[in-house]
Amino acid sequence: AGGSQNASNGMNSSRDPDDTPESRTSQIFAVMDEDKNG
Repeated sequence: AGGSQNASNGMNSSRDPDDTPESRTSQIFAVMDEDKNG
């Protein structure tokens, strides 16, 4: 939940209790996939 919100917030999402290095990395790759697929 809130994955896209964390991804758009970038490093500022560190305040999110659900935000961990692992989840941030997976969110970054998810955004990259969306960008490549249009």
